[in-house]
Amino acid sequence: MKRLTKIEKLDFQFPGLADQLGEWFAQGIGVREIPRLLLEKYNISISATPVAKFRCHFWVPEQEMLREKRLNALAELQAAHEQALRASLAAEVAGQVK
Repeated sequence: MKRLTKIEKLDFQFPGLADQLGEWFAQGIGVREIPRLLLEKYNISISATPVAKFRCHFWVPEQEMLREKRLNALAELQAAHEQALRASLAAEVAGQVK
């Protein structure tokens, strides 16, 4: 049975909290600043440690997975474009040969 982190538990009480953390991380807001923001927005008093654990164990791996997916999709698009270009050039050359 998986044990929930403090942030995951808080996300059940305050839906969208984990997404908000992700937005703050993406904006470059530091782990040490986030407890103050959580206090202001959600009236939650929490130390930086659970925030850092959430960032390290959930947010960063998710961002890496998304980056990998984007790179794979870009590579597939590039390969398809090159294949279409080759086919177009081959058809053009074939038309000139006849």
